[in-house]
Amino acid sequence: MFNTKTVFIVGAGASVDVGLPTGAQLKTKIREYLGTSNYNFNNYNIRDGLVSHLQRNRERIETGPYIEAAEYIANAMPVSHSIDHFLFTHAKKPQVVTMGKLAIAATLLDAEYTSDLRLENNRIDLIKTENYWLNSFCRFLTEEVQDGDFEDIFDNVAIITFNYDRCIEHYLAHHLATYYVKPIEEAYELARRLTVVHLYGQLGHLPWRATGQQQVPFGQLTSGESVATAMSTLHTFTEQATEKAILHRVRRLVAEAERLVFMGFAFQDLNMQLLLPEDNTVYKEIFGTVSGISKANAEKISSYLTREFTTLDNQKPKLYLDHVHCNQLLLDYWRIIFDPDPPEYVN
Repeated sequence: MFNTKTVFIVGAGASVDVGLPTGAQLKTKIREYLGTSNYNFNNYNIRDGLVSHLQRNRERIETGPYIEAAEYIANAMPVSHSIDHFLFTHAKKPQVVTMGKLAIAATLLDAEYTSDLRLENNRIDLIKTENYWLNSFCRFLTEEVQDGDFEDIFDNVAIITFNYDRCIEHYLAHHLATYYVKPIEEAYELARRLTVVHLYGQLGHLPWRATGQQQVPFGQLTSGESVATAMSTLHTFTEQATEKAILHRVRRLVAEAERLVFMGFAFQDLNMQLLLPEDNTVYKEIFGTVSGISKANAEKISSYLTREFTTLDNQKPKLYLDHVHCNQLLLDYWRIIFDPDPPEYVN
């Protein structure tokens, strides 16, 4: 359990160990999926998803402009920083945004289907996930928490994720069911208590997380219908900027946190803008993975975090940035991150 207010901030690198793509891999796959032959899409689920999307919105089924938009995206992926940046740049072109979302949905639903978190006989093969950071997170979370003593288990911890996938919620429930030897339905009820905020939306809602028409089970075989449903719950950066309630919630969580843990996060400006509180009054310890980031860029990130998270009374944050993968960060710093005592500012 956490006695210190701690927020985990999760990027694409945090899901790589269970088979989800990095941002660069996502671009490559989107280029492949949106490629066309004989004036039609290479990926049939995108084609069927587009038709389903147009039918749901009672729009005329005229695919020509969307095929053209798909070609724009496919051609631009090699020179784009990310699909999210490209959609931000072209936010005023509705066909481009629609095709981008459909491609993201189709690609990531396929990735969930082939991931190490896919259910086999209604269970995750947890042997495949021993090196997954969420395994370590759950082990430290449940340390010394006896079965039935769950009232405070998720106090003082929240997860803000920039990922569209549902790996966190899906894995958490199955880990708890296995560790505490509970029916999965009881584990679902317990897992609901953890605060998980998807800043850019998600691939539809897991059936046990929400009710309504936007449900997409984790790891099911992808179809045009599931792609259309999933894309309807995704948000671009521009769209997310209009969700004032979500932004306020996220910034409040970050502002009140005493510890921030960045997992597989690239520290891109567009994303950081959504996190930074207007008034930072709480001294923080900040942990983060910078694997794959050069020493010079890591130093720049350190300076940026120091500047942005220095409190109004000039308390500078203590930084623990390390060139390791997500799980290793937790293993190397667990005594600090999961320590019951709050951080103490040292001038």
